[in-house]
This record gives sequence, structure tokens and C-alpha cells, in this order.
Amino acid sequence: MTINLKKELRLLPMAFLLVLFLSVCGLSSSVYAQEVYTENVIQPMTSNNSPSPQVASSSNFFDEYQYMSYKVFNGVKNGGKEDAWAVKPGAITGWVSLDFGADNLKTIAKYTITSYDYPDSNNYAPKSWTFEGSSNGQDWVILDKREEQVNWKRAETREYTFSNSVAYRYYKVNISSINGIIQSRVAIAEIEMMELANRPSIDAPTNLVAVGGDSKVDLSWTAVSGATNYNIKRSTTPGGPYTTVASSVYGTTYKDTTVINGTTYYYVVTAVNGPVESANSNEASATPQAPVTPPPTGRAILVVTLDTGLEKEFDLSMTEVNTFIAWYEGRATGTGPASYAIDKHDNNKGPFKSRKDYVIFNKILTYEVNEYIPAK
Repeated sequence: MTINLKKELRLLPMAFLLVLFLSVCGLSSSVYAQEVYTENVIQPMTSNNSPSPQVASSSNFFDEYQYMSYKVFNGVKNGGKEDAWAVKPGAITGWVSLDFGADNLKTIAKYTITSYDYPDSNNYAPKSWTFEGSSNGQDWVILDKREEQVNWKRAETREYTFSNSVAYRYYKVNISSINGIIQSRVAIAEIEMMELANRPSIDAPTNLVAVGGDSKVDLSWTAVSGATNYNIKRSTTPGGPYTTVASSVYGTTYKDTTVINGTTYYYVVTAVNGPVESANSNEASATPQAPVTPPPTGRAILVVTLDTGLEKEFDLSMTEVNTFIAWYEGRATGTGPASYAIDKHDNNKGPFKSRKDYVIFNKILTYEVNEYIPAK
């Protein structure tokens, strides 16, 4: 007893100093508190459209054993062989979705997947998928992406969290591959969805400006206090839906080079701090364009020598000279008219509306361009 007491007394100063150090540095355990999520927000379903307003749907299901869509949302993880959503035999991809209802939007930030309650569960378990949200059931935003999810046990529940600050009506698990190879098909016992209960708020970025350039759009915005990075989202339709084109962007500028000249793009930016993402910034749009080459400003004396030895001189703008050269080069390759009209401009004689000199391609021996800068 005495020895143990002495050891405890010797440890007290060290423990006190550690607590003091953490307090001074602001590293108290509350800073590292785990995010708190709600319970499963899906009401246990008894059919594909009950309880209302929830509606379950899927790419397909194996109807021989009634592996219907709703069974993945019925709240049962250990229901045995027939209590699951499963697709038709041989289908190793598929999706299952839930419509929460028009007035029942959810900001999902965590979900769970429970493998098939069957001895060979890993054979049917998903390997790669995306978790997606939608406001209309047609345009989907990828919220989370998982790959190489292997070695599932029977009725095993795995949790997945991600950053999301948008409330969606529809959510979907879209499976692109499974773990099985022989006589496989997609089968899942249960999917749960949760919201973040203790989500702190972070302001949305403001003053987003988009400026189009040649095959690029430059973005800038006002920094948000507390933001560690930003997400860049883009659409070709005003108001979205938006697709994230860049994440974990540091600073308050971004250059989007994945654009096509002549297309108008609409952007929003969100601020991020850990798992917390702000609402969208103001929308800004821009249309990237190739630079316009200004027309030549100089002039030239164009001297055309005919096969008879006759020389013709014309005082022309460089635009007119370049047009003549383009005609000549085109005619030399067999395209374009045989003759070309050169405007004589102020060399008109008499009360003519215009005066043009027509030169014939096969009569031209040489031509000469003498460029000059007009005196101001």
C-alpha cells in the first residue's frame, strides 16, 4: 500500500503539468471531440412506398424471392437470406435509392452499409460505389466515393462519413463492382443514413468573380474566417445543379482550365473546415474565349506584274492586301474565282461610284507588297 501510494504521488505533478500544457496550448480534449451524428433518419419501410412520404427504388431486384428495394431500408440487419435487397442473378452492378419526400429533405453526412446476412456474404458485398444526392431525382451529385471495400463478414455494418451541407430529397448508392466473381450478384442487407447533429456553422464565401480567358476561367472570392480550404463547383446551367471540379483549394483564387471556349460556365464556391462545408457562395459566370487578333493597321503598295510586263500599283490597307494574298494562294491550289477585283479607292477618275481593277490569276507573273506606316 505504501509503495503504490508513493508512486501515485510521484505521478501527480506530471499529470498536473500535462493538463496545464494542454490548456495553455488550447489542446483540450473538447477540441478533438468526435462529430456527433443523429440516429438513422430513415423510417423503417414496410413496402416500396410506405411509410409515406418515403419511396424506395432500385435499378432492379430479384423478384423470385422478393428481394425488393425497400428491404434495404426496413431497419433489419440480421434478417437472414431473404431479408435484403438483391439484384437479378448475374448483375454485378446496380443502384438503390430513397426519396425522403418533397417536404422532408435531409442533409446526410454519414451512412452505413450492412452486408448480406448469408454465409457467403462477401461474394455479394459491394466493392466500389458512389453515394449520391439529388434534388430532382435526375441530376445527381457524388457526395462520397469508395473503392476496394473487401473482406466483408456476414451481416457486417461499416460506417462512412463525408462533408455535406446541402439538404437533398433523394439519395442513392450506385454500385459499380462487387467482391464476388462466380455466380455473383449485388446484395445488401441494410443501408442507414444519418445527419450531423453538432454541425458548427461556417459562413459562405462572398464576392465570387469569374473572368473568362483563352481556355480558362479565373475565379476569385473573399476569404472566410475559419475556412481551411474551399471547394469549387461548376454548372453549364444557371442555378445548377453543380459538379465539384476542385476540392481542398487553398487561398482565394482558382484557375479552371478544364473549360471549352465559347461555353458559358456558372460557378459557386463553398468554404470548408474539417467535416463542415458552408452553403454556396453567390453564383458567378464567365465564357472563355480565344483571343481576337486585331486587324492590321498598316498599309502597303501592292505591285502586280502581269505576264505582258505591265505593272499595276495599288495603295491598299494591309487587310485588303492579305485578302488578295489569300485569294491568290487559294487559286493556286485550284479554289476560288479566276479573277480578283482590287478597289482603286481615291484613284477614281470622273464621277464614278466606285472603280475596280480586275486581275486575272493566270495573267499574274509576280506581285510585290511594300508595307508602310501611314503618317499621322
